[in-house]
Amino acid sequence: MVLAIEHTVKFQNNPQHTRVLANELLGTKIAAYLGLRVPQIEVVEVRPELIELTAELVIQLGMGRTPCRAGKQFGSRFPGDPAQTNVFDFLPEEQLSQVENLADFAGMLVFDKWTWNPFSRKPGFSWNGNLAAAATPPARR
Repeated sequence: MVLAIEHTVKFQNNPQHTRVLANELLGTKIAAYLGLRVPQIEVVEVRPELIELTAELVIQLGMGRTPCRAGKQFGSRFPGDPAQTNVFDFLPEEQLSQVENLADFAGMLVFDKWTWNPFSRKPGFSWNGNLAAAATPPARR
């Protein structure tokens, strides 16, 4: 039996440059060491066949499209089961008080500013029965 774990993947040929993958890896490890809740990260092997058979695995730059590069990529665990968890990159201000881990989200914002992260985390919020900041794993009960 093969266990499938869903990841959000940043590819080697992303427009931010390859060094961003190393920055993400190091930054996530430092944030975890400081006690911030961060997603599990892994080096994810993406096979050429997957890229060839998946039309959506492209990088859109202006009018051009470049296929994502096969090989080892940076992966962070998706914040839940993709079949049951919706992820949003915008949340109306009046719903902010409903986020169960708002302190974790604020901690990551401070961490990004402290480390001079020029590509500050894009806000993400997940919903699978409760509202949570998606940059951090859901609380375990």
